[in-house]
Amino acid sequence: MRVRIPSLSVALIAVLGLGGCGGAPTVRSADRRPVREVVEPGVAAPSRPAGAAQPVVPFSTADASLTETLDSTLTVLEEVRKENARLKETNAQLQQQLQQREETISRLNEELDAGGSRIQQLEGALQKWQQDVLGFRDEMRRAEEAELGILQKILALLQEFEEQREIE
Repeated sequence: MRVRIPSLSVALIAVLGLGGCGGAPTVRSADRRPVREVVEPGVAAPSRPAGAAQPVVPFSTADASLTETLDSTLTVLEEVRKENARLKETNAQLQQQLQQREETISRLNEELDAGGSRIQQLEGALQKWQQDVLGFRDEMRRAEEAELGILQKILALLQEFEEQREIE
């Protein structure tokens, strides 16, 4: 017969609370589970070598169900501990990945800042170049206008000179 346990804490309280009620001393086996020893009044308990596992001898059906309940509770507890260890390992791996990604983000932000300052420098250089080009155009325009003005004066002088030559 299988007994359903509503929760792990209730089962542990029930098992641990009821475990000492039978009057028999409770010892722990090699796998750290409590085991009841049957000790009849007036009979000496057999001696065992140190480290030998304690046999499980149920008193009655109630004690057997308690032992089964305890075994199933310990099994559930062990599974929960394994799951907890697995989750801790996963958490550690995820923390390491997060740290690596934060370092990558930090490095990329530094590169982005450096790139942004380089773009600002290039924009400043472009503005200066544009001003220089526009200034050079204006300067060239003024120089060409001055040259054209002088050429017009030369043409005007040559025309006057030809007119005077024709008159003579």
